[in-house]
Amino acid sequence: MFSRWSSRGSMASLKSAAQAQQDPPVKLPDPALDTITLSHDMDAHHSEATAADLSWRCLNSGASETFTFYMNFGDGAMAFVQMVYASLGLSPSVGLACRAYYPNGTKFSKSLEYSGSLLKLSNDNLNAECEELSIVRDNVSKKYTVKFNVSPEVVFNVTFEPIVPAFKVNSGKILFGKTEKDGSVEACFCPKARLSGSVTLNGVTREAQGHGLFHHVVQVKPQALSKWNFINFQSEDGALMLYEFEQKVDGGIQVFSQGCLVHENKLIAVTTKNRGVHVQTQRDESSGYEPPSQIYTIMTGKKLEEPTTPIKIEYSSLLTHKLDRIDLLAELPFLLRKLIQTFITAPFLFSWFQRRAIVKVTTGNDITEIQGDAFVECTFLMRE
Repeated sequence: MFSRWSSRGSMASLKSAAQAQQDPPVKLPDPALDTITLSHDMDAHHSEATAADLSWRCLNSGASETFTFYMNFGDGAMAFVQMVYASLGLSPSVGLACRAYYPNGTKFSKSLEYSGSLLKLSNDNLNAECEELSIVRDNVSKKYTVKFNVSPEVVFNVTFEPIVPAFKVNSGKILFGKTEKDGSVEACFCPKARLSGSVTLNGVTREAQGHGLFHHVVQVKPQALSKWNFINFQSEDGALMLYEFEQKVDGGIQVFSQGCLVHENKLIAVTTKNRGVHVQTQRDESSGYEPPSQIYTIMTGKKLEEPTTPIKIEYSSLLTHKLDRIDLLAELPFLLRKLIQTFITAPFLFSWFQRRAIVKVTTGNDITEIQGDAFVECTFLMRE
């Protein structure tokens, strides 16, 4: 579905494919901070997302809206479920998608497409249902229950209980230009939630134990962007999220990035001066892109409870466990695909899942390392 690729994506590249042909790659040193151009500083102020922020907008034209729920089960398995409302084609449509990945290499994916008229919303626009998928919010506990009955063999029935509240940065909206007519992204995030319920795949049911992340994103004119990058790191009591996109402008690119750190089940920092760097890349012949084989992510800001204390958050890793390479146009209906091709030439999404990943947190002279599992997603929307 369109917003499977219109919601996240890639990082800056420091090493060409010709220089990164080792198989497997040898990890290179992390780039020095003074060699990295950090994202545009939005003078981050965060606040708890309101019911209005989390409500469905269903804009009339030129937009896509997604609710996406990520699940880390703690044993190397992960999954996500997504609902999309898109008004990018001749008439609005609703896309339903799920993907699941198991540590033995087994994976499952399913995408369904319906007319936008089949989307049913509650009176407050916080609950949504379309055919096989329903998303229901408990307004008291603020839990979300996601039910996706693809078939008797494939069923998601998972509740997300926020450990830290969903939040937004500033107003939640980033403009692609000087006015709203140039397009925008409006997002709010819950970086850490406790999972409960069950998941059935291929007729085998497992408990949905672990941690997750969910976000609500509304995009207007998403074709204005060129790359996205997304990281969802989860540990037992911690989390890291990076949500970053690039926009081509006169003279180069402009990068906007939002990130956060959860430690000991508390939101420690919300940052906007960040950058994800592709330290090494390897050419993907099928798409013509050069996705990363090694990444370095840095996030800088202040501790929330100690606003005079600087904090630096780093995640550095070879990307050795690839989950998917998805040709996103191939998943679209014919007419919508033809429309999108007039704006975006060849969108591809690449994803990895790295177990026992390490996030390093520096505050003053104190350094803390957090071990967990990292889901990394890079999306390329158009070739250079």
